[in-house]
Amino acid sequence: LVGAESAWAVPLGLGLGIVVAAALAAVIGAICVRAQTIYFSFLTLAFQMVLYSAILAAVPITGGDQGLMGGFPKPVFLGIDLTEPGHMYMFCAAIAIVSALILRQVVESPFGYALRMMRDNPDRAAFLGLKVKLYQWIAFVIAGAMASVAGMLQTLLDIGAFPEWAFWAKSAEPLFMILLGGMQTFLGPVVGAF
Repeated sequence: LVGAESAWAVPLGLGLGIVVAAALAAVIGAICVRAQTIYFSFLTLAFQMVLYSAILAAVPITGGDQGLMGGFPKPVFLGIDLTEPGHMYMFCAAIAIVSALILRQVVESPFGYALRMMRDNPDRAAFLGLKVKLYQWIAFVIAGAMASVAGMLQTLLDIGAFPEWAFWAKSAEPLFMILLGGMQTFLGPVVGAF
């Protein structure tokens, strides 16, 4: 769409990354939400390892086990110069705040309350007429899109993309953050991350 040196390359890349990640999460989620409890976890880990293997095998696109090194062009857009540490910090902080506000809106919406009811008692939610698998699938897609935002910011910060980010052990980091901060409050995982 736009050349790498275009002023809109970074925002368009971020937007396209979110769309691609959400689409991939939609496909994988359609399969995974059919499983429950530990089987769901194992299935998502299996898909993660398939993607990891694909990243290693697609050397011309991904750089294989070396990843994509050497940096990405970061042209100035809307007065934001991501090559400057202060601008990068403010950009990442703004994206994090906007993402948190979006997630807060989802949590406090009727959809969020339905998800909590399904977490606590999926049989009761289904009895009340909620399509449990559909709600779980939508939550899976939202989670995939939000995870892509974190990955893209990490790529901009580290000036590269590396295959170990897709390895199964990387999935444990957010779980540790959630466990440390607590999953019953919205800001618990943020506290756990710190």
